[in-house]
Amino acid sequence: MFRTGMKNSTLTILIALCYSEGQMTRNLRHHLIQKTDDDRNRCDHWQRLVTLSQKMVSAPLPPNVIGEWVSEGCEIRPGPEYLLRNYQFTKSRFHLLQYYYLDDMCTVPAFSVSAWGRYFFRRPSMVVPGGMDVDYVLQGVDIMAYESGVMDSLRQKINRSCPGYLKSRWRTYKKFRLYSYRDTKEQSDKHGKKHIDCLSGLHLTFNELQLMRVEYRKNLHRGHHQHKKSIELFLGDIHTQVRKRAYYRPNSYQPPLSKQRHHQCHVCHLVSKSERSSPPRLPSRAKFPVFMAGEWISMKCEIRPFGLFLLRKMKFFNFNQSWYGEYLYFRDAKCQVAMYTLIAEGEYRPGRPSHHHRGSTNYDFIVEKALIKPLDQLFVDNLNGHDSGMCGHKGFWRLNVSQDVTFSGGCSGIGLVVPNTEYDIVRTGIDHHGRPQLYLGDTDTDVIPSTPDKRPTSYQPALTQCRSFTEHIGTNYLYPLPRVHYNVINRAVSNTLKESYFLIILLVLLSCDNNVVVTFNS
Repeated sequence: MFRTGMKNSTLTILIALCYSEGQMTRNLRHHLIQKTDDDRNRCDHWQRLVTLSQKMVSAPLPPNVIGEWVSEGCEIRPGPEYLLRNYQFTKSRFHLLQYYYLDDMCTVPAFSVSAWGRYFFRRPSMVVPGGMDVDYVLQGVDIMAYESGVMDSLRQKINRSCPGYLKSRWRTYKKFRLYSYRDTKEQSDKHGKKHIDCLSGLHLTFNELQLMRVEYRKNLHRGHHQHKKSIELFLGDIHTQVRKRAYYRPNSYQPPLSKQRHHQCHVCHLVSKSERSSPPRLPSRAKFPVFMAGEWISMKCEIRPFGLFLLRKMKFFNFNQSWYGEYLYFRDAKCQVAMYTLIAEGEYRPGRPSHHHRGSTNYDFIVEKALIKPLDQLFVDNLNGHDSGMCGHKGFWRLNVSQDVTFSGGCSGIGLVVPNTEYDIVRTGIDHHGRPQLYLGDTDTDVIPSTPDKRPTSYQPALTQCRSFTEHIGTNYLYPLPRVHYNVINRAVSNTLKESYFLIILLVLLSCDNNVVVTFNS
């Protein structure tokens, strides 16, 4: 409502406010456009940092594994199994301590397994470049349960492989021997053998020791400043199918273990100082809803089975539920010798929450289109050797030239099928720097396609978000303030001075926004 005694100062304020609003809107639009450009630059900058960091990685052979190595966080193995590891190595001996949990945050301990023995370096791996083949001799394994319900379940499984061996004398927080070359004479006579092996009932295996790699990495901060060096131990991967683990020789890696340093890693310190009678309990953390909209990149060189290494960059758009991925494959463990780039895109469909992992969601990713860009002449020759129609146009592959392989149904030489649907699981989280992370399901060791009922039960290395998208990509602007509606008493105005001021004010408002609506009420 406007007053009749309006002074010139009021008019001046209105004009100033009108100008300020328009200027503010223009400034905000410019700021947000600039922010979008900064987001794109940040992704490029981070990728350059990753490349530079990988160049500075050193991994001498044979690796120096002497010392204590611990998990950096709660690990998820296929099954799923949730565990923390504390491994110690001397020059020729090892002692492995594994804590298993009932939840994916490692807050409720179930049981622990301790194993010891000797190891021997053989030769550099012929399957996984940069790794070391190792032989080991297992001398003893024991187990300790922390819950009575868990103990009863373990007893049933152990008695399947060693009938009658484990009786009611086992108690919680008491160690029980599962494996030994030599045991007491009484047990040897009782079982008719000196060697005790009751591991198969629990599908316990320590073949991860057959492949080792130690990486020395100089961490980088903003401005390419060198920070403290991190040391990580990579051990062989675990077969996704539990029954095949005992006969599987690793050709990839698990998540790395960190050289024990209390001041750099809270979880590492917690695992290191814990004892079997007092297992580590990680603090519970919030579960984040899955929101994938944005651009995500690999922060380290990742490995795939049989010595393939890659860096990933993926984009997800919520407004039309589409995705886009770039997979750059390399021949070496430092991701420096590029082999080819695979570009794929399609749609995704969110599903129900996963029944395996709390906080994860089932997703179906539909691959609708794919392109391959060879970056290595040997790879070009291999592609041109495929039968026509099996991987693009035979004889037309050229170095650094992309070719669409959608029409040929993908590329049989690299196991790519188009169109195809990947039945996956997805979860999100935050790293210790506060950056959003995205976890996609891991692939089957034998590359068996997933189905709606058989989805992955473990995850690939995390992708880190370098850029976020709004609901409608490309329109991430702050819109002008809503229309101003002025409701004034509808009656005739007889005061000439009031009419003059009102008309002037009306002209000022109309100059701010042509959509101003003015009504008169009495």
